[in-house]
Amino acid sequence: KSRVLTLPMWKDMTPEIEDMLVGHEVGHALYTLDKYIDPIKENPKLHGYMNILEDVRIEKLIKRTYPGLRKRMNEGYKQLNDRDFFGVEKTPLESLLLIDRINLYFKAGFQCGVKFNQDERNFVNRAERTETIEEVIELAEDLFAFAKEQAEQKKQQRAANQSKKSKEEIEEEEADDLVEDYIDADDSDIDDGDEEVEQSTEEDEEETPSIPDDLAESGEDTADDGKTRGRLYAER
Repeated sequence: KSRVLTLPMWKDMTPEIEDMLVGHEVGHALYTLDKYIDPIKENPKLHGYMNILEDVRIEKLIKRTYPGLRKRMNEGYKQLNDRDFFGVEKTPLESLLLIDRINLYFKAGFQCGVKFNQDERNFVNRAERTETIEEVIELAEDLFAFAKEQAEQKKQQRAANQSKKSKEEIEEEEADDLVEDYIDADDSDIDDGDEEVEQSTEEDEEETPSIPDDLAESGEDTADDGKTRGRLYAER
């Protein structure tokens, strides 16, 4: 069975990049079998996972078959990465999905700066050890399930953060309302007090009551020196 390989005609194509592309496509022609498509038909979302993991497998096999390709392919990928072919120059690598970081790791190399935690490293090691298409399929399904679980956890965390934020906003609004009510009530009391003072002054002009002798001698002050103001706390 023959296969036709299609290569891109990129501007500034270097010999290293061309050899890398040829080696990659010949690897697919030699090692990617028809059953590669079966899990993708059942779950189209596996396509990206299968493609990246199969690239890892077939490139390992083609380098093993043609050792002279190893250096050329490594240099070709380095040149692409230097051109920001993967479009991650301005993207924090830790924000990328695990499958995308695996892709970068095996194509651009560890020097690109991509990192993994211990759980993620287990998937990287499995990708490095794949020899058969069955192993690729199994790993793709496991990685997809892992990514789905991680996405759900992040979704729940965002919802929790949003709920906390909304609660804080509500508490802040309620606190602001209480402050306004407090100020309004305080202003009302002050106005009433002024009226009482004015009224008392008018009455005083008409009749000045005498101070009982016992209070005058003791020097006690019966006037209220103002309200005691409480502090308002809004818990965060």
